[in-house]
Amino acid sequence: MVFPAPSFEPYTLSPLDHTPPPMHMTAFLTFKLEHPARATSVLEAGVGHLISNLPFLTGNVTTTSPLRCKKKAVQVHPTTPALLEQYPMLKVKYHPRRYISSPPNQVPSSAVQEHTVSYDVMFNEDYLPLPFDNAIAEKSPIFRLQANILEDGVILCVSFHHMAMDGKGLENVIEVLSMCCQDPDKNVLPEMIPTSATKEGLTRKRILGTASAVNIALSSINEEPRNLEVPVGHSIQEQITRKLVLCDSKITQLQERCITLEKAPTMLSRNDIISAILWLCVMRARALISPDTAQEMSHLVTGIDVRTILRPIIPQTYIGNSMQVVSIESPFPTDAALKASPGLLENPSPNRGMRTPLDETDIPFLTQLALAIRRGLILVDEKCARENISRIVEKPDWRSPDIIMGHIMQSSLRRMKFYKLDFGAVLGKICDLDNPDPRINGLAWILPARFEGAPWEVRMVLEPEVMELVRKDSLFRWVEYKEVSRI
Repeated sequence: MVFPAPSFEPYTLSPLDHTPPPMHMTAFLTFKLEHPARATSVLEAGVGHLISNLPFLTGNVTTTSPLRCKKKAVQVHPTTPALLEQYPMLKVKYHPRRYISSPPNQVPSSAVQEHTVSYDVMFNEDYLPLPFDNAIAEKSPIFRLQANILEDGVILCVSFHHMAMDGKGLENVIEVLSMCCQDPDKNVLPEMIPTSATKEGLTRKRILGTASAVNIALSSINEEPRNLEVPVGHSIQEQITRKLVLCDSKITQLQERCITLEKAPTMLSRNDIISAILWLCVMRARALISPDTAQEMSHLVTGIDVRTILRPIIPQTYIGNSMQVVSIESPFPTDAALKASPGLLENPSPNRGMRTPLDETDIPFLTQLALAIRRGLILVDEKCARENISRIVEKPDWRSPDIIMGHIMQSSLRRMKFYKLDFGAVLGKICDLDNPDPRINGLAWILPARFEGAPWEVRMVLEPEVMELVRKDSLFRWVEYKEVSRI
């Protein structure tokens, strides 16, 4: 279905929108349905209501049509009918004899895997609404969807331009879409929508205004950005992506052990512990594979939402970017890593069903990394957030993002409420949300919690041999959630 190209006032993205690189991020929302084809009309009506209330979602990110702006910055402009026809707001694609779950008995057992969708390999243009490299085009859509109709449900793939929206912004947009799908025959009134083009514009001005109120002190920024190339094109064959599932109760046990060991007032969160586990296991795997190139210092890059840190606060309903990138450095215990899991490289397929005891020597290393993460995040206060915005504002050209890379890059969607959203009688609630994007090596997405106390699901991107060793690591095997079929 081709929607009309709505009009809206062009605008310049905020300083924080210029933090991420130009790339489309993706999310796969899965709905298990008895009659998947019925979802098409509901989604078409829902998307129509969505863009009538938030017309800027049809727009294009562009760097070639400057508005009245003292700086060289990225803007958002209305799309054209031709571009909207080329990249419609909602594409519908049917995948005959493809199943979300195992297909019925009439499918030969030898073909079950062939007919069942695997998220680990589905990141391809058959399922995506936009080509891989579209984000670097002269005009690149902010937001597009593709409804993939399978035999037993719908996988709705969402692509959004990261320079116009962050993960919390995506949650806000999908929440509005769910409201619009609940009763597709009824218009959703503007007063029912938590944000609007006007509110978004006021928030962008508020973010820009925080820069003028501080004395810029570049030396106080935690470190100079490391400008490295981010592989965002077709170079996705060098690494793989897998979902790792960790037990919540064991994460809590490790949290308590680390806090007790440190005997300090610094409170470590479970998110800190998860990040530290990934950091330790990945660096240990890489050291085991290549001892001669093991790093003495290691960097973890994460993000912190400054919505509630800045004053005045940024509304939780804001769609644009409000994340500040934080680079955290810690010594890596190379010698200890090489002594860990003796014989691991010579044992290519250990029995994953066996219970693995916790290696007590891991606790000090885990505590060291978790404390480094917590202390790095604590440093991001209002003053630091304002200085970060000021540094961007002072650049003559905002369009060159300061890309900060690390050995591990982590972002958390754990607290986001995707699984609570109701899309109405036809679609119901999301049964699975995933981000099987293999483009950036070392990236870990902590996925939303399905319920309170749910296992921690992490979508991780690594080289195949590193992924294999991480999953064999004694610490990972101890904390791994074994009853994966229950989630």
